[in-house]
Amino acid sequence: MNEHTPANWTGRMAQFFVSNGRLSLLLVVALFAWGIVSYILTPKQYNPKITAPAFQIQVNYPGASRREVLEQVTKPLENVISDIHGVEDIFSVTERGGRAVVTVNFFVGEDFESAKTTLADRIRSNLNLAPLGIQEPSIQSIDPDDVPVLTVAVTSDGMDPVQLRKFGFRLRDRLRTVEGASNIEVVGGRKRELAIRVNPERLARSGVGIGAIETALRRSNVFLPAGLIKGNAEYIPVEA
Repeated sequence: MNEHTPANWTGRMAQFFVSNGRLSLLLVVALFAWGIVSYILTPKQYNPKITAPAFQIQVNYPGASRREVLEQVTKPLENVISDIHGVEDIFSVTERGGRAVVTVNFFVGEDFESAKTTLADRIRSNLNLAPLGIQEPSIQSIDPDDVPVLTVAVTSDGMDPVQLRKFGFRLRDRLRTVEGASNIEVVGGRKRELAIRVNPERLARSGVGIGAIETALRRSNVFLPAGLIKGNAEYIPVEA
């Protein structure tokens, strides 16, 4: 074998391109041009449309504590929907005031309508296991296109959470005037609440019970729960 002859095909290919410099340059230019054209013609989207069904389930349990909602609503609901075919993730939040919020994400590619129907049927078929007093669960779909484009965090050393929330709503009203703004939501802070402290002795003299106060609040268009009614040995959450 001649010492100047490459021993394998890679060496022979390298020798070919070295010996044909113009052809090598032309091939490089052609590949570069092909890459530019491919980039221009490739479809591109800022936020591509994908099929990944996601739903948020909300269940209100008026008058229940957070622990009661967690043990009697949130955890059982997670167990009921965890074995549904196509479910990828489940996230839950048990809020103060008697509300459970469960977010269910399905795998990409699952049929949206089929996933929604299956989820609703599974919840409906297990309502007999729910504690008395819960409200009808609501199921809302989550659109991937609703992902926030801009998130603004507001903090203050001189405002309490209630004042910060009010400021957030004022800021929202001003941002709504910006051209192209689609949806603006305020999250966080603290809602204004009414705390009622009950005098057990005066209630006893008047012959009025905690239940009567709760009924009066309901008739006054006050939504339960949230806030606190403090009794002799118990707390009843209310929301004004």
